[in-house]
Amino acid sequence: MKRQESPVATIDANVVIAQWLESQRFTPPQEANIEGVTLMTSDDIIRALSDMCDLDINAVAAAMMDAGYKMVFTSHGKHGWALERR
Repeated sequence: MKRQESPVATIDANVVIAQWLESQRFTPPQEANIEGVTLMTSDDIIRALSDMCDLDINAVAAAMMDAGYKMVFTSHGKHGWALERR
């Protein structure tokens, strides 16, 4: 008897990232001033969740935009998603 492969589970990146953002108490910054906000790249977010699931960089970017986050570029050349703690 041939063993049947189980289907690969699909992960909804929007749900995973939304729950992670909530657990970390992050919100999109309310002001254009990015002083005091945390900057994280999509890769940083993937690494933060790597023990939970495998995420694609484009799925992370789409989920962050869907959640209302903006990518920012600093005058020092750093870039990332601006995350503000509640």
